[in-house]
Amino acid sequence: MSAADAMLRALANALPEAELPTGVPHLGAAEARLAGGLSALEGETLLTGTDLLLNVELLVAAMGQSAGPESGIAADRLGEHLPEPAAGELVMAGQSGAWEAIGALASGIGLEPHAVITLVDYATRPALRAGARAVRDVIARSRWNRGTCPACGSAPLLAEIRGGGAAGTAERERLLRCGRCLCAWAFPRLRCVSCGEMNHRQLAYLHGEGEESFRRAEVCSTCHGYLKSIAVLAPLDLYQLLSADLATAALDAAALELGFHRT
Repeated sequence: MSAADAMLRALANALPEAELPTGVPHLGAAEARLAGGLSALEGETLLTGTDLLLNVELLVAAMGQSAGPESGIAADRLGEHLPEPAAGELVMAGQSGAWEAIGALASGIGLEPHAVITLVDYATRPALRAGARAVRDVIARSRWNRGTCPACGSAPLLAEIRGGGAAGTAERERLLRCGRCLCAWAFPRLRCVSCGEMNHRQLAYLHGEGEESFRRAEVCSTCHGYLKSIAVLAPLDLYQLLSADLATAALDAAALELGFHRT
């Protein structure tokens, strides 16, 4: 097992699944947010600051030496410098992906911003997954047609192409997958996730030799964004999703070299 794969397994298995407070998320409010074009979980407090800091400590312990000294220092210093009110603000920033605010907070207490951003990101993910499961039926009833996650508002990690071939169905469906809360939502195949471009002359694929049908980067010349897509027979679980992203790093390199940016 490679060091990168070991790190992914540690990240995927380090934290227990979250139990949400009673009444959280509020399903009526989630439905109203979706109808207004907002993600279902926006503004919901899914975990406490204390729980966040505990998750940070568990992450560092699970990753061991591979986490690096900065992560251990970050875990200790966050606990020292963030009483509950401030830790609660960090929770909301982590849930919404306000990475600049988290980086500024880290710098303000002498910590390396990237280490803190990564720890807070992964520390909030179990609660986001629990929240996404709670609003799954609400999302299914909505008419969400955006390229961002209907549950937590994050950009998709990648797209799964399901159906056809071995799956036994005639049509192949494109589902976007959120790497943070694991939500999956349908999105038209010939449409840019970033800007909505549907002119096929502006849309193209990057892929390795013989890989076009099962692993590629979908690029848009209008906004210069890209998203990786892979063919699957079944939805990917947490570890599989992270592993698929790592395994397709060559597509990221090719897209970035040509001037595209990740969605």
